[in-house]
Amino acid sequence: MNILGKKEKPVAEEPAKTPDKEPAEKPAPKAKAKAAEPEAPGEKEEVEEKKPKKAKRDDDEGSEDEEGDEEDESEEEEESEAEEPAEEEKPRVPVQVTLPEERWVLSIKMDPDIREKLELLDLQKLFGAYMTIKKKFFDDLITTMPGVKHYSAGKAIEAVTGIDKQDWTKNSWILVMAKEAKNKVVFWMLFKRLQDLSGMLVGVGPAAFAESIMGLFPDDPDSRNEYIKKLMIWITIEPSRWKSVGIFIPNWL
Repeated sequence: MNILGKKEKPVAEEPAKTPDKEPAEKPAPKAKAKAAEPEAPGEKEEVEEKKPKKAKRDDDEGSEDEEGDEEDESEEEEESEAEEPAEEEKPRVPVQVTLPEERWVLSIKMDPDIREKLELLDLQKLFGAYMTIKKKFFDDLITTMPGVKHYSAGKAIEAVTGIDKQDWTKNSWILVMAKEAKNKVVFWMLFKRLQDLSGMLVGVGPAAFAESIMGLFPDDPDSRNEYIKKLMIWITIEPSRWKSVGIFIPNWL
């Protein structure tokens, strides 16, 4: 079997050497010279076979050492990777932004003796477009509200003035006012219901809330929309997140 990968030359058996004839002038000795004994081919082959076996052992040992070194290196790399701490996501730092001037102005009356005026920024001027809201959100809101003590609903909207300074009161409005329990964040959302019972988010407030959203996502309208949608979902599925939530409709309905 070829162990080293090289072809072994076959060892030919050498024929027995005949004794050389002596010169004629010299008398031939009486005793005949013994024929030289041929080399035992078996012994020579044995010697040659031992060398490749030794080389094989050396190669095996070397390969085992290399494999062991590779395993050690891979284990060290895995350990070093495991030891490296995961990078924490850095919180966003709000930037200074200029808010649009257009406002929706609401006059609300929650108690007989208490009347308030709210200003909400126009979402189209703020985000670039109004946000369409599926009917499911309003259904989920109605379903969640009765079982939560700090959720309330009622008629409170007396008048609505649009960004065009016109009277928009005679529409199906829904005003959501919420205050977060942990961070005390307050926000308002003004929805206009459509004929298919879906809706459109047309305004958000107060100005501090709108400024915080624009400051967090100044050049990313998709992220702003996603943030608003998350707040809406949390209102319907996580009542414990909020200190208070109010849902109000026009008094004329």
